[in-house]
Amino acid sequence: MRPEKLLIVGGTRETRAYLANALKTDYETAEAEFGEQVIEMMRAKAYSAVLLSLAGVSHEDIQSFLRRRQQDQKISGVPVVIGVNKNIDGSDITEALDAGAWDYISEEASPEAIRMRIRLALQHCDSASSQKLSFLAQYDPVTRLYNKSSLFETVEKLLEDNPGRKFAYVRFDIENFHAVNSMMGLESGDQLLCKMAKAIENYARQYDLCAYGRIEYDIFGIFIPFTPQLKKDIEASRKQLASYSMEYTLIPRFGIYIVEDPSLSAEKINTYACIAAESPQKNGAKCYSFYSEVMEQQLRRQQMLQNDMSKALKEKQFKVYLQPKYSLYHERFVGAEALVRWQHPEEGLIPPGEFIPLFEKNGMISELDYYVWETVCQLLHQWIESGNTPPQISVNVSRMDLASLQIVDKISALVRKYQVPPKYLNLEITESAYSSNPELVKAITAALRLNGFRVLMDDFGSGYSSLSMLKDINIDELKLDMRFFTGTDDGKRGEDIIVAMMHMAKWLHLPVIAEGVEKESQVELLRRAGCEYVQGFYFGKPEPVEKYERILLESASHDEENMNPVTDILDLMQLQNDMFERVLNGMALCDFDGESLNIVHANASFGKLLGRLWDHEPANAQEHYTEQIVR
Repeated sequence: MRPEKLLIVGGTRETRAYLANALKTDYETAEAEFGEQVIEMMRAKAYSAVLLSLAGVSHEDIQSFLRRRQQDQKISGVPVVIGVNKNIDGSDITEALDAGAWDYISEEASPEAIRMRIRLALQHCDSASSQKLSFLAQYDPVTRLYNKSSLFETVEKLLEDNPGRKFAYVRFDIENFHAVNSMMGLESGDQLLCKMAKAIENYARQYDLCAYGRIEYDIFGIFIPFTPQLKKDIEASRKQLASYSMEYTLIPRFGIYIVEDPSLSAEKINTYACIAAESPQKNGAKCYSFYSEVMEQQLRRQQMLQNDMSKALKEKQFKVYLQPKYSLYHERFVGAEALVRWQHPEEGLIPPGEFIPLFEKNGMISELDYYVWETVCQLLHQWIESGNTPPQISVNVSRMDLASLQIVDKISALVRKYQVPPKYLNLEITESAYSSNPELVKAITAALRLNGFRVLMDDFGSGYSSLSMLKDINIDELKLDMRFFTGTDDGKRGEDIIVAMMHMAKWLHLPVIAEGVEKESQVELLRRAGCEYVQGFYFGKPEPVEKYERILLESASHDEENMNPVTDILDLMQLQNDMFERVLNGMALCDFDGESLNIVHANASFGKLLGRLWDHEPANAQEHYTEQIVR
């Protein structure tokens, strides 16, 4: 058996020689002056230990060396024994030991004493390493729960030993946990994992049979006997989790598999629970799902679509459809929104609701967006080259597109490449994109408008940040989704909100496009509210480019008139404002729906008059004067 190798570093040449001579009977030694090369020597050759003389080496260099060795996974397990003499300060020895040195010896000791101290250090190292390896083989080092292999082994043993029991396997994680790490830092993320582990441990231990552990990242597995109480326990755990962080909303996901076949492998059981956790059937009110075969079929289809995405983009399987927009005032066609469909060679036409979320999930949504932008620019170029004046076409800009100011250069380069004036390409930005990074979206929007593009706020009113976005960002149009106001118990309340939004937009001089318009009653409501533009199945569904071009030809005679159809409306509004303020007497514009009268706009004189009346009249004065106005 070959002797173990020791590296003797630092000190004087005479000191290194003395130490080497003392150790040569039991060890193979090598010597080196202290310097940058020591780390590389340790990495290049498998030394059992390093004997580092502190004499002549600065305190900072010792600390740096021990820190670098600790951080280098290849050599972090090599023990460092420091050599000291009577001139070495005791505090230096203590700090070196605190920084990771294993032990110290006196360089003036006898050869037998030096060999004994080195031997004890190596034995200590071997024992500690053995214990550490044994622990790492079974447990997760962060949470100290079972690791994946130990958990799965225990699950299979419990199934084997208890064939008559009905068990449930729960797969648990935190939605977008990577964002928690980004916002709170890795150390705080680990602390959160430990809190989750402790809660799991406390919960699972109430059962006579249980197994639990950390699978990977923020994913945990819990194996317990199944009881109807499980659903209530999961709901309670969601509330407990919400109390862990005030900085970030923690959204748990639970996938549950009821084990019917005890011969299943733990790997397969975990897979079924993962399918349930990823199921689209979950919603905000329910953070858990039980596995079903339908989920597995859905997941397989999703996986198939994900596998085909790159090929589909290269082969241009995605087709741009155009949904017409109409002016409610003139009942004329004024433009379109570009939407995308996937013409899969085997699956047929796939709707965007099925594949867009997958593109967002795997990060390919920006590539798909760019594909649509370029296709629209090509169409606009063709129409311009044919001598036609095209209407404006809007395209969607996803949250991922707005992660960098580079989007401005990308879109500007496209319109230059195809010689398309920017005013023809409108860009739709959703409120959710603003909420993720308000300042960046504000800068991007300003730059796009400066470059001649029109920017539309999509899905206005459907998110929490819509008003903030409207306040902070200069946009050109609002898009109001009518589907946001359907399905409510109080239809009148939804109508009132729509009317209020229309009034607000008018005083901000912002035209409104109502999308998702499908019923004649919605059209009439929008007319009464003063909505300028509409888009939806009532007027026209998304059409292939060829059919849209026929609509375009039919409307060609009105192109010039419809290029900026909001101008007259905005001028009229300004005229109305001017008239109101110039009238000396009180004047108000009211909206009467048959039951109540609402003041839409009033001049200052009317406000003063109303204030004086209210000050001197009884509590029912408002009803009295409203009645007089109606009469």
